[in-house]
Amino acid sequence: MDIANQPDGSNPFRAPHYLLLNLALGGSWGGKVEGNDFPRQYLIDYVRIYERNH
Repeated sequence: MDIANQPDGSNPFRAPHYLLLNLALGGSWGGKVEGNDFPRQYLIDYVRIYERNH
């Protein structure tokens, strides 16, 4: 089955997807953020997605 040619609504990969990625800043367990901590880059190499078994 070629999912690229499925009618609209039946292909979950054509629906909007969202990811929430946490960038924790500041010392030990959420401490003070120092001014010299910036600028920084937040580069993401890959994201692993798991499917929940119901």
